[in-house]
Amino acid sequence: MLVRTLPAVAFAVAALAVPVAAQPPTPEQQAAQLLTTGQKAFNDANPAFAADRFREYLQKYGGNKDAHAARYGLGLALLEIQPPDYQKAVEALAPAANEKAFADQPLALYYLAAAQRGQGHKELAEAVARPNELPQRTQAANGRFTEAMKHFTLAREAFEKKPDAAWAARARCDQAEMELRLGKTKEARATTEPFAKDAAFAASKSRPLGLYYHGVASFLLTDYPAAGKSLSLLAPFEQPFGPHARYLRGRVHSAAGEKAEAAAAFDAVIAGYEKQKKDAQTALQQPDRFKSDPWEKARLEALVKNPAPDYVAGSVFYGACLGYEAGKFGEALGKFQAFVKDNPAAALKDDAQLRAGFCLVQLKQNDDALKALQPLANHPKLADQALYWLGRAHAGRAAAADPNNAQQKAQLLNEAIGVLRQASDRAGQLAGSAPDAKARRGEILLELADTHLTAKQPSDAARTYEALLNEKLLPDRAEETLERLVSALHLAGDLPASDARAAAFQQQYPQSPLLPSVLFRVAENQYARAEKAGKENNAAAAKAGFADAAKKYEALVAKFPEFERVQRARYGMALCHVAADDFEKAAEVLDRIPGPDRTGDLAAVPFVLADCLIRTAPAKAEDALQDNMLREKLGKAADMLDAFVAANPKAPEAADALVKFGYCQKRLGVQLAAGNEKNEALNKARAAFERVGREYGASPVAGNAALERAQVMALQGDKGGATNALAAFANDPLAKSPVAPLAFVSRATLLREQNQAGNAAGVMQDARNRFEGQLNGDTARRDWVHLLRYHHAVALFESNKSQEARNLFDQVTREAVQKPIGAEAGLRGGQCLVAEQKAALADAEKAKAAAKADQLAAADAKVKGAKAGLVEAAKVLERRADEFKPHQPQGEARARMLYDAAWAYKAAGADPTPAYTKLIAEFPTLSLAVDARLELAELLADAKKPDDAAKLLKDALDAEPVDKATPPDTTDRVRVRYGAALFAKKDVAGALAQFEAVAGNEKSAQRGVATYRAAECLLAAGKTEEARAKLVVFRDNGAFHNVPGVSDRAVLRLGHALSDLKQWEPSRQTFETLIGRYGDGSAWAVDARYGMGWALQNQGRFDDAVNQYAQVAQKTTDDRAGKAHLQIGLCRAAQKRWDDAGKAYSTVYYGAFPAELQAAAMVEHARVLLEQKNVAEATRLLDRVPRDLPADSPWTTAARELRQRIGKQ
Repeated sequence: MLVRTLPAVAFAVAALAVPVAAQPPTPEQQAAQLLTTGQKAFNDANPAFAADRFREYLQKYGGNKDAHAARYGLGLALLEIQPPDYQKAVEALAPAANEKAFADQPLALYYLAAAQRGQGHKELAEAVARPNELPQRTQAANGRFTEAMKHFTLAREAFEKKPDAAWAARARCDQAEMELRLGKTKEARATTEPFAKDAAFAASKSRPLGLYYHGVASFLLTDYPAAGKSLSLLAPFEQPFGPHARYLRGRVHSAAGEKAEAAAAFDAVIAGYEKQKKDAQTALQQPDRFKSDPWEKARLEALVKNPAPDYVAGSVFYGACLGYEAGKFGEALGKFQAFVKDNPAAALKDDAQLRAGFCLVQLKQNDDALKALQPLANHPKLADQALYWLGRAHAGRAAAADPNNAQQKAQLLNEAIGVLRQASDRAGQLAGSAPDAKARRGEILLELADTHLTAKQPSDAARTYEALLNEKLLPDRAEETLERLVSALHLAGDLPASDARAAAFQQQYPQSPLLPSVLFRVAENQYARAEKAGKENNAAAAKAGFADAAKKYEALVAKFPEFERVQRARYGMALCHVAADDFEKAAEVLDRIPGPDRTGDLAAVPFVLADCLIRTAPAKAEDALQDNMLREKLGKAADMLDAFVAANPKAPEAADALVKFGYCQKRLGVQLAAGNEKNEALNKARAAFERVGREYGASPVAGNAALERAQVMALQGDKGGATNALAAFANDPLAKSPVAPLAFVSRATLLREQNQAGNAAGVMQDARNRFEGQLNGDTARRDWVHLLRYHHAVALFESNKSQEARNLFDQVTREAVQKPIGAEAGLRGGQCLVAEQKAALADAEKAKAAAKADQLAAADAKVKGAKAGLVEAAKVLERRADEFKPHQPQGEARARMLYDAAWAYKAAGADPTPAYTKLIAEFPTLSLAVDARLELAELLADAKKPDDAAKLLKDALDAEPVDKATPPDTTDRVRVRYGAALFAKKDVAGALAQFEAVAGNEKSAQRGVATYRAAECLLAAGKTEEARAKLVVFRDNGAFHNVPGVSDRAVLRLGHALSDLKQWEPSRQTFETLIGRYGDGSAWAVDARYGMGWALQNQGRFDDAVNQYAQVAQKTTDDRAGKAHLQIGLCRAAQKRWDDAGKAYSTVYYGAFPAELQAAAMVEHARVLLEQKNVAEATRLLDRVPRDLPADSPWTTAARELRQRIGKQ
């Protein structure tokens, strides 16, 4: 609303001369007096009286020279009388305005324009009162405004010529007002530009109004900087037009994106208007103030009585818009709804209703949004927008629908799509008359395409995105549209087109922030190709595809770590690793996805990660490290699966997650030692499997859960209950479970464990009858046929039906030659054959033992035949190992074939070396190769080949088996054997190091033998005292008393060590301990008695010594008997019992003892004979020694020396 204040008009009233004498006034004087009276009445604020006088003047003196002044005064008076009579004022002012000679022509021009402006406003008021006359009235008003503009312009020019700067400035403002009224915005800005730029206008009282009109014009011309500059100079906006100026300033702020400043301005407009209205009410209570200013009074009355101007309502509207744009949808909604209610006739009412609908949609109050927007669905200007938001409201209802009601959700989305299509069509219709409708149509189509995607209609979405790009409807959003098109094509399965569009995107927008999203879809495309190849059994293409996809995901993650879907990219990369069976790497990638992100399409991350942990947990815990690893991985997996099911009980993976959780707990229970912790784990496992049956009975994994539950029952010791539970798989519904054949296998296994092999064989026969036919037609489970036959054969074998078992094993071997189970069957079939031949050999040897003399030859032939059969069985195993080599070069079953062949050869008395050697060469990294090296080394050591044995044993120690760690006991056995081989090679220090490594381990079963062998090394090194310290434990420590084959020998060696240390009585006692503890049945009892004799002999207790030696001679006939007789002779000689000594010596050299021992007895007997003075016999014995022994024998030397001494006597 344009408001103006008219300046007060003052007339220069001439002082009339008063005549000296009373004379009748002349006509001129009467005219002057009448004019003066009118002018004075006007100046006294009595326009009606003034008008009458001016009319009287014109009636009487219309031809007078001052008639224009009267006309001018009449025009002013008519304008002051309320309501003004603009037509009469125009008629009065026009002649004066057109008279150049009239002194006040500029003012006459000005007020003529003012009257014409009033006429225009009156026409507009009539148009409002009579809407049916709006066109005519508007046209008439514009005509009046045109005349007013012309005369304001002429007035301005006239004032500028006078010059009168103040009136010229005022006329310039009014001229601009008319130009704005007539839509001559550029002209209005040019007219008022001096107020903004010319310093001459800086002090003009009209400058604020001029700046205001300049701001209005600039705003309408969208020159917002200029508008803002001019309007800002009006602060604090206290002029009558101040609120409107502030309103426009708010619009300028809004256009410049200065939302906070704009909101403050709009709020200030409303507050300013209310203040002006309140102030007007106060002012109008003092009517005397307006006696001379009826125009101001009329303005204030209009301010109080009339509805708020449009700009006030506009402030409410645009303020609400700002709130909406700031995301304050609730606050904005209230303002829009209040606007609609308070301004039912406002031009922006429907816009406000529309935006209220916007807010309701944003607030997800979709039902209310539908009610608010539906009335605008056919609006001539707003229909496309209303339909657009109606479509969004329908989509919002779909988003809020029950996720388990897919049909309802699809219906709501289809409704949204239908309405959005209507919106697009309507926007297309409006595009000709509303330029921005074209852009809106683009936004609508974009929303339509997005909704197609939500409705899982990617092909329709792609077509819509293509249309957007082709029609260039959203040039500013082409980049975004192309990115969405790439995704839509991917989801539609058109991978080549998606890749092509992605390539175009990368070329056109290499620095786009949307590039990561496009690269993500490129990776997804490759993943989809790999997945498709896998389903088509194209393993090579699938492997290459997943590897390429993983690289693309990895590159994306590395280059764009802040990408909003970077965690989804990580998930895709992990799935590629899973597809490649690289579960360790998959787990590593999945573990980097933060917990808070594991929702939505990443909700399955814990499930997949847990599965990876399960798959990478050690199959067996052979040592503490593996035990810790197994517990850590399975425990972590169980926690993840438990949390996953709790958070996603209705997820498709929930049942499978429970099964895996139970599996983790089961394995933990198997690993744990008996106790509460083990029981708790197994109880958790069983509860999880039972929950699957209760809550997910229709799940495909329900059978798995039932099978696992039975296995847990068996682990809990309830094998009977487990067997009965598995029997349920013989009937529906479990009989139809995919794992029913495996349940029969488990049931048979349990029966075998309960020594019911015959029943187990029956169960497996039933399983084969039931399932072999259907399994042969099932590609995924076809190999289970071999499994059923294999376990049937195992049950038959354990039922002592070896031949039937072997036939079945051989059948599996032939039919599954490329599969691990084929090798296992080949192994077990060979074992059956070996068992049969061993039984035959045992029978033959038993028959031979009972055979009579005339039957021995035949019996011996049978034994040889059985051994030959056993050798042939070993060869069968070797051949099978070769047959499976092309398909399973590192199959463990092949290694076991060679190992069993070696044992068969040994049982047959044949050489197992080739079998052992082949096993070691072909399977150097298997744990079985360690056993093979040890056993072969033992054979080589027994064959006196310590060098070869040592090499094998060192290799065994250095080996790091890939299948399982070498058991500590095996390692200790290898060390002991290796030490023995080194000792045999005279590497005493090396041997000692090996023995000490084992002896220092208190838990080692080989500790005793290692301690003993370490002592032997110390004795060999001359470290007798250290040896004694090690050996004493075998005498004094109960833990070492019963080490088989070691303890008695170690006590013997302790006695020897004490003897070497000349600790004779402790030595004797030690030997005595050996006999007392282990008896004369000990292999070392004879040696112990000999040692006792030696200790007693060195103590001078010769009779006791002779007694021990005599027992030695009685208990053995080997060399020890000869030595005992020799020592008896020495004892008797020491007692000077020469004849007894001679008898003892004679027993030696006349006995069947070694020549050295005989020579020693001869030399010692010669000494006795010399004591008896029997030189001849002594000489005879001494001469005999060189004849019986080599020249370098010490006894030959001793005999010669003694002979020489006799010769000198």
